[in-house]
Order: sequence, then C-alpha cells, then structure tokens
Amino acid sequence: EYIGDKKVVFADLGTGSGCIPISILANCKNATGYAFDISAEALKIARRNAESNNVTDRLEFVNMDILTEFPDIELDCIVSNPPYIESDVIPGLMEDVRDFEPKLALDGGADGLLFYRRIADKGWHILKNGGLIAFEIGYNQAESVSRILRDKGFVNIEVIKDIAGNDRVVTAIK
Repeated sequence: EYIGDKKVVFADLGTGSGCIPISILANCKNATGYAFDISAEALKIARRNAESNNVTDRLEFVNMDILTEFPDIELDCIVSNPPYIESDVIPGLMEDVRDFEPKLALDGGADGLLFYRRIADKGWHILKNGGLIAFEIGYNQAESVSRILRDKGFVNIEVIKDIAGNDRVVTAIK
C-alpha cells in the first residue's frame, strides 16, 4: 500500500529466501530493490526465487553482514524480517525451527532486539525523509521495537496484526 505505483527504491535487510522483496516487486511494478543477506547460500536461493517470479531485472543481491557494515545508498523504504529470537531461547524452540533454520536467521542477540537497533540507527541515515521502515517482529516485541523507532526519531509508528491476531509488523516514517 505504501509503495503502490510510485517509483521507489527499497532494501530488504536479511532477505533469506527473498520472499519479501519478490512479493513487493511482483505487486509494485515501478519499484526496484536490493536484497541484502550475510549468507551467500541464502542469496542463491533468493536469486532462483526471483528468477522464477520474473523480477531479477529489478532486484540486486548483495552479500553483506549488516552488523559490521551497512549499505550506503539512498532509499525510499527499508523492510526487514531480521533475526529476533533471544539467544537463550533458541535451544528450547520447536525442533522443526531449531534444527532446520540456520542459527544466523534466528538469533537476535540477548534481548532479541540487536538487529532492530542496528537497522533503525543506520537506516535513519540512508532513508529519505518521508521514507518508510517496516519490520516483522516477534509476538511480544511491538512495544520494544516501537520504542527503538520512536527514540531514533521515527514517527507515525503503527503495529499491524497477523491473521491470528498477533502483533507481527511495525512500520514507521522518517
């Protein structure tokens, strides 16, 4: 809804299989994007998925650890479903998650908020004024992620629920 038919440049930070940027590009014909991930293997999968959905001409894949470096590009929108599980909770996760998802894709640090802080802080500098930031969150993180964004200076913070009624996405405007 935010992008619509506008000509925008966005980045998905921690793209994994690429489902978020591929969905955006499939539905927003004037958008172009970047898919960032620390895992070269994940980027190969994302590229294959983008090829299957005919959006590779509008999506650039970048192998980068956003905790140690950060993109230096001007963006209209930042989206991310970052690792958000608390480090000490991971061993107790259901087997189908714990044993098959890469730990890199799960571990959000001691409080689960490591990536939100980093992306809000560094993203502030590359996001255009009026630009949108959108995070997927854990079911109990809406207040904490909203506070991180508010403290950084973001406004119009909204929490969106998933179909089960759980807080699932936090959006804000720079």
